Amino acid sequence: MEEKFWRRVQLADALDCWLWLGKINDSGYGIFSCYGKECRAHRFSYELLVAEIPPGLQTDHLCRNRACVNPYHLEPVTLAVNTARGNFVQAAIAERRGRTHCKNGHLFDEENTRVFGAKNYRACRTCQRETMRGRRRQGIA
Repeated sequence: MEEKFWRRVQLADALDCWLWLGKINDSGYGIFSCYGKECRAHRFSYELLVAEIPPGLQTDHLCRNRACVNPYHLEPVTLAVNTARGNFVQAAIAERRGRTHCKNGHLFDEENTRVFGAKNYRACRTCQRETMRGRRRQGIA
């Protein structure tokens, strides 16, 4: 069963997500057939490499990537904790996306906004320029 599991995992560094390359269910979780039933790949990984998941607990993806099977990105928690964390993250993302200005009041428009990273993080170009000028004056950059 372990060999079957590992053939479907794209391993990376311990700090990075280990992506499930096998079947993904409608909710975005990796699944595969094990011992005659459908198993969730992330739960299998956690129990294989860390410990058994106590009854009644779910595995929360701390990385927020449901296709990740890195057991160090998983934490057994109650349904209430898992739900609260998910709602908080989604609310924070929605709030950030809705911002029209940076914390210093500069407009997030096409000319003044730098977008980078897998999560499309936005940065204010004006603030970045002012920060670099200050560092140069201090001899830091």
